[in-house]
Amino acid sequence: MIAAILSALMLLHALTGLVRVRPHGVPGHAVLAWWVPSFFAQAFALPNALVALALAAWQWRGGVMATPGPILALLAATASLAIHLRHRKDARTLLAAAGLPPRVPLLAGLLVTPGAKRGTRKIANLSYGPHGKPNRLDLILPADPPPGPRPVLLHVHGGGWIVGKKNEQALPLLREMARRGWVCVDIDYRLGPKHRFPAMIEDVLRAVHWTRDNIVQHGGDPARVFITGGSAGGHLSSLALLAHDDPRFKPGFETADCSLAGGVHLYGRYDFLDREALWHRNHQAMIEWEAQWFMPGLPDADADIWEAGCPIARLRGDSPPVWLIHGCHDTLIPCEEAEAMARRWREAGGDVQLTVISGGQHAWDILTSAVTWGHVQAVAAWLERQAARD
Repeated sequence: MIAAILSALMLLHALTGLVRVRPHGVPGHAVLAWWVPSFFAQAFALPNALVALALAAWQWRGGVMATPGPILALLAATASLAIHLRHRKDARTLLAAAGLPPRVPLLAGLLVTPGAKRGTRKIANLSYGPHGKPNRLDLILPADPPPGPRPVLLHVHGGGWIVGKKNEQALPLLREMARRGWVCVDIDYRLGPKHRFPAMIEDVLRAVHWTRDNIVQHGGDPARVFITGGSAGGHLSSLALLAHDDPRFKPGFETADCSLAGGVHLYGRYDFLDREALWHRNHQAMIEWEAQWFMPGLPDADADIWEAGCPIARLRGDSPPVWLIHGCHDTLIPCEEAEAMARRWREAGGDVQLTVISGGQHAWDILTSAVTWGHVQAVAAWLERQAARD
């Protein structure tokens, strides 16, 4: 009986990762409740499939074939395997978008750790600003650095502008870039509800300023600083790239050069005001949540700061190359937001690449599923190609 219940739970869990639920597909208060199991079902798709197969075999061997347990376990394994195969397809899509052969290793997705530290070293908790612990960063460096100034990748973590910290997210990518000789910068920044926007973007731009002023001491090239981030980090990284010269976001360093060489923005929030009506019935709930947790008030009370905080309202033709990546299975931010951002950015004259993958739950790049493997290789190739430009 216990095995049958476990098999049923595994099947339900796998189905949350297999079935697409869009941000407006469930009531606003239930969005996170769907995302959590769906994220883990996708992140561990291949290990889950193997565990479910082992559970089915154990039940059959135990002589319980007449119960539904083995069938439920096989269905769970099938659903998890379907997710894994979709991940492999998405990995090939990303590799092809980066100009790489779309070949994915057979066991990609079996590892569940966030990237090996081999070949890298870290300098932790350097201060980049006046706000104490939230203004600290880590440097992830090659263990055996090549000569000459090397390109830099600055990472902005996600977490809904209220949670998250450095050394949690994008570690597979950051460690891979360090192994390739890059200097990686992983930052903390002030979070809500204690701090209110624009504190977050002020900190990101201050970190860019610190990086451009200090990274040469660690082997980095201040003229080749790229930026990346996912979710809230996708919002802040794209906003930093577009608003690098806005003095409102640079208190005390208004004239500093905070320009960037390019960016890779993942499943970002690009339009607080939802001007294309993508959130449908959850639009007002999202506005109220943002006002409660990190914005300074409702849009009616401070319309200028809401507009200034929308990357989609700040598009410019002189921006450096960017790559937007989003997943169709994102339950927290609709992939159509990235599509709208890319379309409008191109209309403004920007050099923008967009890739929408068929699966890809929100935060799919954090753990090493098959799609994360493809993401790391593809983004690394894209960044290296941009860094090699004259």
